[in-house]
Amino acid sequence: MLQKVIHQLNENDYSLLSLQMKESKADKYLSLLTNYRKEKITDKELIERLNVNPIAFYTLKSRLSEKIQLFLFKNTVETRIELIQNVAKVEHLVYNTPRETSIQILKKLETDLIKNDMPYELTTVYKALRKLELYSNKYYDYSRLYNKYVAYNLAHDKVEDLLSLFCKTLGEYYLSRDEKLLNRLILFKQETKNVCRLYKSHRLKIYQNILNIHYSLFLSDIIEVDNGVTVEFMLAESKEILAIYGDDKLYKHLVLVIDFLYFEYYHQLKLYKNAQIYYDKIVNKTNTLLLLFHSCFASHFLISKIEYQAKDLEGHSVDNEPNVENIPSFILFNYYKATISFNEGRYGEAIQRLNKILSDISLKNILFSEVEIKLFLATLYLFNRDKEHATIILRNIQRKITEEEGDKYFCALLFIKLLKSLGKEKGLKKDEKNNLMNRHFMAANSGRYKILEFLSLKDEMLAKIK
Repeated sequence: MLQKVIHQLNENDYSLLSLQMKESKADKYLSLLTNYRKEKITDKELIERLNVNPIAFYTLKSRLSEKIQLFLFKNTVETRIELIQNVAKVEHLVYNTPRETSIQILKKLETDLIKNDMPYELTTVYKALRKLELYSNKYYDYSRLYNKYVAYNLAHDKVEDLLSLFCKTLGEYYLSRDEKLLNRLILFKQETKNVCRLYKSHRLKIYQNILNIHYSLFLSDIIEVDNGVTVEFMLAESKEILAIYGDDKLYKHLVLVIDFLYFEYYHQLKLYKNAQIYYDKIVNKTNTLLLLFHSCFASHFLISKIEYQAKDLEGHSVDNEPNVENIPSFILFNYYKATISFNEGRYGEAIQRLNKILSDISLKNILFSEVEIKLFLATLYLFNRDKEHATIILRNIQRKITEEEGDKYFCALLFIKLLKSLGKEKGLKKDEKNNLMNRHFMAANSGRYKILEFLSLKDEMLAKIK
C-alpha cells in the first residue's frame, strides 16, 4: 500500500515532501521514498539495494508511512480543512480520492480523534474506512470499531444527560427536601457509575467527577457518601484533564464549573484564603455561571456569595434573571436580590421580590420553600414596621407546618417563636431574651431541614425592630 500512496502523490506534494526530508537530513527515508516513486520494486529488491537487514527495513518503511500520513493530513488542503471543521464531509474524501491515499489520511485522523476523545467524529471515520476496506479482512475490524464507538456515543450522551438530570433534581431537592427526590439523586449517581465503568474515557470521568463532587458537597450531611476518593482528589483530577485538553470547546466551559466547585468546597471547609482564589475567578462571571445550570448547581453560588461576601454583593452585578420555568434558579436568584435589598435597608424592595416569587410560582407541592419564603417575608415585614402582615403570615405558616410534618420543621418553629417575640413590646430584658432565642435558633439550624442559610440576623440587627 505504501508504494501505491507514493505513486498517487502529485508532483508538487512529492517535491515538497522530498525537500522536507533533505532539509531534515532524513537520507534513509528519502532514499526509500525515491526508490518507491521512480520504479516498481519489491521489498526484497529494496532490502538488497539499501543494504539493510529485513527488521531495519520494515521499521524504516513503517516510519515513512507515518511521515506520509502526517504530511498528507497537513497539506491536503481540500480534505484537511473540511475534515477538521466538519467531519461529515469525509464523504468527499471517500468518493473523490484514490483509495490508498484516503485510507492514509483517515488513519491519521483516527489517531488524532482517539487522542482527543472525539467519539462522534470517530464513527464517521470508521464508517468511511469500512467502505474503503469492503474487499479486505479489515472490513470486519472497522465494523467492530464502528459499533464500539456508536455504543460509546450513546454512553457519552447518557452520562451527560444523567449529569443534567442530577443537577436539575438537586435544585428541586434543595427547595423541597423531598425524600423521593433524594432517592432519585442516589439512583442517578449509581447509574452514572455503571455506565462509566464500561469505558475508559477522560470525558466520562469529568462528568462523573462533577456529579460525585456535587453529591459530596450538597448531600453528605444527609446520606453517607462513598465515592472511594476524596473531593479534593476529584477536583484536582478534573482540573488536570481540563488543562491537558485545553483546546476542547466543551472543556473551556467546564473550567468555570470546576472553579465553582472548588469555591464551594473551600467555602464549606471555611478555608477562606483558598476559597478567595476561586471566588475571584468566578465572581465577575456569575451571569455566565448561571447559564450552566445543566452542568452544575450554579444558582447555589448566589447563596454562598451572600454568606461569603455580604458587603460586596452589588459590586458584581448579577442581572441574568433565570426563566420562571427553572424554578430552583428563579427562587434562589430572587432570594439573592431580596437579601441585597434587606442588607441595605430597602425592605420594601425585598418584600416585592419575595411577593414576585409567590405570585409567579405555585408552591403547593414545595412546602419547604413556602416555609422559607414566608418566614423571610414575615421578617421583612417586621423590619418594615408592618407587624400586622407579619402576624398573618406567621399564623398561616405555623398552621401549615402543624398540619404537615411538624417534627421536620423544628428549626422553622424556633424561628417563628423568635419572630413572634420580636413583634411584641420591647425592653432591655426582652432584647436579651430575643438575642438568646436567636442564638439558640442559629445553633439548632442545621441538617436536612436547615432554613434561611442566606439570612444572618445579628443582635444589633434585631434591635432595629421597633
